Amino acid sequence: FSVEGGRAAHVVAHIVVSNASTDETEANARATVRSVTADDSALLAALPIAAAVVGRAGDGSLQIFSHNQLFRTAVKRSTMPESLDMGDRLPREGLIHDHLQGWFDGCSPDDLEFRDGSGFEAHYFRMKLAPLPRLGRGPRRALLTVIDRTVEVQAERNLRAEMLRDSLTGLPNRLAFTEMIEAAQSDKGDGRGGHAVLVVDMLRFSRINESMGGLFGDELLITFARRLISALRTGDRLARTGGNEFGIIVALRRDMGDAMKAADRIQQVMTAPFKLSNLEIKVECAIGLAMMQPDQDPEELFRNAQFAVKQAKTAGAPQVYHAEEASQALRRFSIETELRRAIDRDALAGAHHDEVAHRDLRHRYFLVPAVDAAARGFRPQRIERAYRHALGEAQHDIILANAYFLPGRKIRQSLIHAAR
Repeated sequence: FSVEGGRAAHVVAHIVVSNASTDETEANARATVRSVTADDSALLAALPIAAAVVGRAGDGSLQIFSHNQLFRTAVKRSTMPESLDMGDRLPREGLIHDHLQGWFDGCSPDDLEFRDGSGFEAHYFRMKLAPLPRLGRGPRRALLTVIDRTVEVQAERNLRAEMLRDSLTGLPNRLAFTEMIEAAQSDKGDGRGGHAVLVVDMLRFSRINESMGGLFGDELLITFARRLISALRTGDRLARTGGNEFGIIVALRRDMGDAMKAADRIQQVMTAPFKLSNLEIKVECAIGLAMMQPDQDPEELFRNAQFAVKQAKTAGAPQVYHAEEASQALRRFSIETELRRAIDRDALAGAHHDEVAHRDLRHRYFLVPAVDAAARGFRPQRIERAYRHALGEAQHDIILANAYFLPGRKIRQSLIHAAR
């Protein structure tokens, strides 16, 4: 052989040896992958939950390397292809694909809760990812576990539904009514003119319940609720907010007049006697209305409607809440408290006024703090203003000495003391 021929033969032999070495390396790598895949399958089979080993190839595609039988069952129950098997590539779109790609990029968290399907056939899953060691220059891998939370989610929903429903009438309860108000504040719907809250109070219910018994009272409440439902329009929402109290959210298409019309319809359906067992009972109701304001606290709105109910009981007709009337009521309560303290401290003087006596014979005396009331911790200016106001409005039990809101014995003692 010549020198050149020897060098050529050496190069050819080197290439042959190199190719054989590369083929052997690839064969060893494939054998290693098969061995690791077999080991993964054995470990996954021992897990009590659905699990699989997934990875991302160099071209960015996602692939399933191995999985257990529980994972296959979970896939069959989902909307993913049923033929998904080891070596298959995952779909290149969807929530799971995007989350896995984000996880491999270091952007997505380890956990993901998602719903698969819709309606009654929907299933709820929790997916968790954990990194696995890389096999040489092979693709990045992760352990994917899936937990079916469908039964748990359905149980939570059923429990919440029970918490928000009145067991007697089947209507939403007080807590649910608050959530309904919050939803109405953000929902335009048919309420182009806003929304109003109506509180309906069944009168004389406690007397009927005590006289006829609890079962009779429950039957009356159920029948009363059915009549309320018959008086509502589409879109109005009803709830039982107390023992004999019901709350209604009315969508106003124009103004507050729509709510007043709803109150009139309710009173109209209550005119016919209630037939329970062998008895016919006439039941009336008091209705209070409050206009829903933007960003108003639901509890405050409900209290406003309840305040209007108290006024409706006195007036005998549905009443709309007005803030100034509530302020006057608070002022009267404050004055009553000061008068009680004044009686306890004998800091009162008696005064007779013929004009008040002619208007209402029950109100013959005003109880006014003595001149030195300031030294006893009172505010004479405030009581004097209330005193002058009461002269023109004797029908208000503000500072009038009667047993309606003050103990009669203490009043007599105070008047005797003032007369001396």
